[in-house]
Amino acid sequence: MSTDGKTSTSNLIASTFLGKPNTDDGDTPAPPYMVKTERFFYLGVRFEPEATRAALPEALEPLDDFSGVVGMYVAPEGWGLAPLRGTFFGISVKGPQSPDGSPTVFFSEHVLGGPGQRIIFKDYNRRARRGTTDVVPDGAFVRATLDTQTGLEASIVLEPHYAEILPPQSGIHYYIGEAENNGLNIFSIAFTGRFVPSTVREFSIGNAASALMKSLQPSEVVWAMLIEQMPMTFSAPSRYFAGETADYSARAHQVGLMDLLSRIGHPAALVNHHGRTLFLTPEAQRILTSAKIGGKLLVWRRRDQQALDGAVSALETSHRLVSEPIAIERPEGALPILARALPVSSVLAGEPAVLILFSDPSTGSSPEAAALLQVLGLTPAEARLAATMASGRSARESGELIGVSENTARSTLKTVYDKLGISKQSELAGIVARLG
Repeated sequence: MSTDGKTSTSNLIASTFLGKPNTDDGDTPAPPYMVKTERFFYLGVRFEPEATRAALPEALEPLDDFSGVVGMYVAPEGWGLAPLRGTFFGISVKGPQSPDGSPTVFFSEHVLGGPGQRIIFKDYNRRARRGTTDVVPDGAFVRATLDTQTGLEASIVLEPHYAEILPPQSGIHYYIGEAENNGLNIFSIAFTGRFVPSTVREFSIGNAASALMKSLQPSEVVWAMLIEQMPMTFSAPSRYFAGETADYSARAHQVGLMDLLSRIGHPAALVNHHGRTLFLTPEAQRILTSAKIGGKLLVWRRRDQQALDGAVSALETSHRLVSEPIAIERPEGALPILARALPVSSVLAGEPAVLILFSDPSTGSSPEAAALLQVLGLTPAEARLAATMASGRSARESGELIGVSENTARSTLKTVYDKLGISKQSELAGIVARLG
């Protein structure tokens, strides 16, 4: 095997999300799902022809070059499936071409750890068995290992070449998994990440590995990449029949939207016009700490709930492109969460939907907020203070954080108020939240 190449929110969500589950416990939302990987090994490989054909269902044909991919990842957060740890051996097959031009891949060997394993096995791929994947730094290298009940099955060591890091890459790939009764499922996964070309320093299949994995020991590693902090969004699966000409692009567009929401790093929820949650970003889950997965988006106070529900339903018939900001009060007395609602086309979301963007002034400021405040006419020093005080800190506390006296902070704050045409710290918090 060649390994020397480098390449290329009553209770804000303290109540429950009562949505439409697809699992027996009623706690899991319907897809699409998202996981945000912390480290991801992704290798382009070639397999031995005989092993490739034997690993495929009879309905599928391998590409003539017997190419495929091997992946190992750790995803500690996300929506619906996380946390998830995965290892897969995928074979490129003849069939519909993915939206980004890449071949469709069949998950021939699929090993998962975490709560998402049951969902993947039940709805996506009957070959998804249990195991634990770890991907950890090891000096100048990064090591990935797969352990199952039988022991160590696989180990890969990469040497990343950070000087050769590629620009951000986005794509939507089609994958096929084994369904019940010898059928096949097809689904898409959208992703965005920065790929670090790497050299494979070790690729070993352990004695404890399954016979199938042993047979798929790559004959060649064509390229190897390390991807850090990459969101992956899974569409709902569809039944696949080899040779059909069905168009799967609509669901691919949906996961593309979820991928975009995952990438902006902003607390957001996608809901339908009845308020059922279709998707929640990890950042929104952190703000809405009492949330249960799945169901209707509920808030602490009745009047806030009415305002939020009203904003969502009004967008169905109005011509507004965005609702007025809604202040959602919290029982602990912290600054309110601000929410804005925007309509989303059914072409993108799969059904008419509303995107709710949340802002939490109590979480502190960000460099982006300070930069945007400068656009509103504040000096850099004024913007830094304003962004800091918007989180609810006093003039003394804010002055200490940015290195000025309390008197200087107070005089600067007066200037900020004059420039922005406001008179209260809560108004400042609202401006910064909207900018966020």
